[in-house]
Amino acid sequence: MGFPIGGHIHYSILPNSRMLRAFDNYLSLPLLMVEKPIPAMNRRKKYGRLGDFRVKSHGGFEYRTPASWLISEDIALGVITLGYIIAISYPILTKNFLDSTVARNAYYRCDKNYFRPIVKVLWDDLRECPAFSENYKYIRKIESMILNNQVWKESVDLRRYWRVNIPKHMCNKL
Repeated sequence: MGFPIGGHIHYSILPNSRMLRAFDNYLSLPLLMVEKPIPAMNRRKKYGRLGDFRVKSHGGFEYRTPASWLISEDIALGVITLGYIIAISYPILTKNFLDSTVARNAYYRCDKNYFRPIVKVLWDDLRECPAFSENYKYIRKIESMILNNQVWKESVDLRRYWRVNIPKHMCNKL
């Protein structure tokens, strides 16, 4: 039996509309390219809506749009790093490919063919960010997956990849 793990990312700043638009375009669209379409479409009926965020008591917010990215250490580090680059660079990340009903519907359908050329443009835009080159080694895996049309295995037992041991007496209670 699997348990869904959210893809929320917490930030210690308050969001604004430009920042959320940048996260939707520059984070959620590249991640769409590595998700399995059917689970992604099903998840987006409840979770993963564009622009979804929640202000937190620590003075920051959680961005709630991405799918679970705790697939493996390299993917998790890549997603966190990509989010970091966007968070510090959003004023110069101005493209918005989600401003039409057609594009938003394509997102909720997980239409990778629609977004493939768009994600290339967005990734090229990200390359212009000062923080991109110094952090590229952390996001290289995500770029490789996008370029090679690979999907992450969101249904894997993350306990194996993260080397988490759960005592046997607890396994049946989860």
